[in-house]
Amino acid sequence: MSLWGASAALSAKRLSRSLGYRGPRPLRAVGVVVALVVLVDVGAALATAAWLRDGGTDAAVLSALVPTSVVVLLYALAGPLLLAVESARASGSTLERALQPLPLAPRTVRLLVWVPSVTVAVLSIALLGPPAVAALVVAGAAAGDAVLLTAAVSAVAAATAATLLAATKLVLRGARWAPAQYPVALLAFELALVLLLASATDLDTAPSVLERVLVAPALLAHVQAHGAVASAGVAAAAVGGVLLTVAAVVVCAVAGGRQEAADVLLGWRVGRRPRLATGEVLRLLRVPHLAANVAGAVVIATGVVVVLLRAGPDVGAGAVGAAVTAVAVLAGVPARLVRATTRTVGPQPQLVGVDRTAWVRATHVGATVVFALGAAPLLALAARPALLAGLDVAAALAVLVACLATALALAWAMPGSIDVDSGQVVAALVYVVAAGAVAWLVTSAAALSPVLALGLAALGLAAALALAAVVEPARWQPGPRPDVSGPPAKELHHA
Repeated sequence: MSLWGASAALSAKRLSRSLGYRGPRPLRAVGVVVALVVLVDVGAALATAAWLRDGGTDAAVLSALVPTSVVVLLYALAGPLLLAVESARASGSTLERALQPLPLAPRTVRLLVWVPSVTVAVLSIALLGPPAVAALVVAGAAAGDAVLLTAAVSAVAAATAATLLAATKLVLRGARWAPAQYPVALLAFELALVLLLASATDLDTAPSVLERVLVAPALLAHVQAHGAVASAGVAAAAVGGVLLTVAAVVVCAVAGGRQEAADVLLGWRVGRRPRLATGEVLRLLRVPHLAANVAGAVVIATGVVVVLLRAGPDVGAGAVGAAVTAVAVLAGVPARLVRATTRTVGPQPQLVGVDRTAWVRATHVGATVVFALGAAPLLALAARPALLAGLDVAAALAVLVACLATALALAWAMPGSIDVDSGQVVAALVYVVAAGAVAWLVTSAAALSPVLALGLAALGLAAALALAAVVEPARWQPGPRPDVSGPPAKELHHA
């Protein structure tokens, strides 16, 4: 087997391990996961089409709102999926550490690390396509036009994210700046997304130079003016986006800047006083990539709220429910990462004598605080009571609780490892799909009975909390402890 094949096989094995598989056939497990993901993706496309077709919405409203929503959502999801590769890789890629002792050029090592991870990210972005195409077709677009628009938006989003990351790596060079590269690139992309959201409401304003450079606002303007109709500009955006993504990824791969991950103890004080939950919250907020995800969620949520506040009363009141759902799903992205900041088996709290049950409770508190920070911009909706008039408060509360429950459940069921980039990409995609499905379920239940929706959300949260008590004991089994002698331990940032 060639070196490229061996690195791909090792990446697949690490992916299966990060998803919880511990059996002797990891490659077969990855195949099963891929087959299940494809089936779920097809099911999501069919469910999206059925929901839009049978929802009783007027065809004119669908043709006006669905293409715009597809452009914004695809852009918001595709870019961060690609950036997730850098998030995990910068934490100290296991594959990169394994290849370091071999007689290989540093750039060859980086390419061997990046190619499998970027492949997983690109395939994950491609999985967003079928539901988007189904929504556009139901809204009245031709199938070919829907496929081309979906490809163009996904390519532009990936190109924007990769270009921003490459620029960040070239400007912030060296190991000292490595921890800041992913947060800066993510925040820059979220600002581009906010600009896209703002352009969705400025229908009478000509695109600025910056909006033309980002391309996505120009695509959105084309969609709002002509619908999901293919054009030479859309095709050029698709091809140019793919080429620019490839070039930017190559620049990222050869630019280096990996941060060495330190296997250190937690800077906690364990005593009789209730400091554990506070310490866990502070520790989580000091993990660079998790803090960057929280900041990104806040930036996007703020952009969504600003767009709603600027929109007309009729449009804002009709879209506030969907906006709350989108922000709730987004707020769960950083909350899902709380368990991945420590080792899956033999986590660092065990080394310093922390009680398992107390730590699980503290982790739940930390995840809830992270989720609340991501959803906090929704409080600004109270500034316009007319918007709240169109909001089903019980349904909104049920969606928030259900998304928190989904994030907690996947945090315990699929903790993965922060340094397995492909595993983090897959886990993020699984969370988005699962949270979207759960949000749809409780929203549908709220249409029947608010009590039923709140009950389902509370039941899901209880199940997520109970899941930790089921899966964690096996991960805290007594075993040989690592050597912790040496220089004084620094505060844990990466596990």
